Amino acid sequence: MPPQLHSEMVEQWSNENVWILVLKAMSYRLECMFYRNLRDLYRSGEDNLRQRAVQKQLNAMLELYSVLDRIMLHDLVGFCPLSM
Repeated sequence: MPPQLHSEMVEQWSNENVWILVLKAMSYRLECMFYRNLRDLYRSGEDNLRQRAVQKQLNAMLELYSVLDRIMLHDLVGFCPLSM
């Protein structure tokens, strides 16, 4: 990942660099949908694969919540797209 996308490197959050968090949130949101579909696909199949998909989905959800919390903490909600 390029250094520009590391949220840990940002010292001061503003409307100019909020896109880093927006991209991360969108990425985790897509990951949640992917693993939800994968979980449904494995519903009648192998239980081990289904459990892995469930765990990955939960991890992505937690990361998404973390990014959204950071957006709210720094009062950047007004600069984010409504689709988040």
